Amino acid sequence: MKLIKAIDKSIINPVSILVILYTLVLFFFSSLRHSLFQSRAWDLGIFDQGVYFISQDLAPKSSFLDFHILADHAAFILYPLSVFYKIYPDVHWLLLVQAIALSSGSIPVFKLAIQQGLSNNQGYLLSFIYTLSPLIFNVNLFDFHPDVISVPFFLWSILFAREGMTLFFCLTLVIILSCKAVFALTVIAMGVWLIIFEKRKLMGLIAIFTGMTWLIFATQIVIPLFGGDLASTVRHIGRKYGSLGNSYSEIFLNLFLKPDLFLKKIFSIDNFVYLLLLFAPFIWCLKNTNLSPLLVATPTIVMSILSDDPDQRYLSNQYPLPILPFLMLIAISSFVKIGSKKYWHHRFIIFWAVLAFMALLGLRGLMYNEAQR
Repeated sequence: MKLIKAIDKSIINPVSILVILYTLVLFFFSSLRHSLFQSRAWDLGIFDQGVYFISQDLAPKSSFLDFHILADHAAFILYPLSVFYKIYPDVHWLLLVQAIALSSGSIPVFKLAIQQGLSNNQGYLLSFIYTLSPLIFNVNLFDFHPDVISVPFFLWSILFAREGMTLFFCLTLVIILSCKAVFALTVIAMGVWLIIFEKRKLMGLIAIFTGMTWLIFATQIVIPLFGGDLASTVRHIGRKYGSLGNSYSEIFLNLFLKPDLFLKKIFSIDNFVYLLLLFAPFIWCLKNTNLSPLLVATPTIVMSILSDDPDQRYLSNQYPLPILPFLMLIAISSFVKIGSKKYWHHRFIIFWAVLAFMALLGLRGLMYNEAQR
């Protein structure tokens, strides 16, 4: 609790105002999209139906998926969300929760900046850069996904780990893992990073153990129990990784027996464009700084570049979200090296952040219009 006591409430206010304003902006545009009949049954309808059934104490079997909602991604976070539907069942609750989750990441970004010895103004700037991430605005327009709730909690988890606040750190891990089973891989990677680069052995071991335990429990017990063979994680192989093999074991063997299958995907134009657009908003902070947080993003990046499904690399989808918190850690590290005297550099960063936001937002519009034809 030392960090929280050290930050005066008057310092938090500008960030809080930013969060409130951006929440309203995100909620407005997602609601507008829904009112214009641009939202989809897949995925907004799936989660809306599931949360509604839970709120009515009914079995949340999806009529879209034809199995229990927990058999999809073991997203237990949907159960506490059902409390809002008990007040009044309306899909706008999900859109509001999404807007709050995405915008609230500004708060731990600010606190992480202060923790690293940056000034208040630099902390404000980093919070502003976070809100300008094209990922946040674009994903907010892509219906609703529980994934978004994990974004601020990844940032909080790093803050708590660095402060040695074990209980709060464990709580953030529980929330992250309850959003999506596959996030267990990111949590495991975060544990390795905490041990090697942050020298937080206890926190790292907790993350590794928790991630591995949840990965096994979710994939081998929860998903089969609620969905049977129909919901097995193997179903994703044919659609997303069929070119690499027909099963997990075959894909693993092909990694050694047929490495060309992987190399062709890794060094493709499609993946080059994906990585370019992913890192473009943060290109200013990728030189002469601490890039170790990218280790945590590795599972997400690898799954995306190896996938046969182009949607996995579409930056308006929810898939790249676990990467954003760790790009922000790199940005914070870069600010530490820049120092407080190079204000011209700060102005350039703001210019670049705005330019990247507008450019990728425009690109999303072009791709959307092309898809509608």
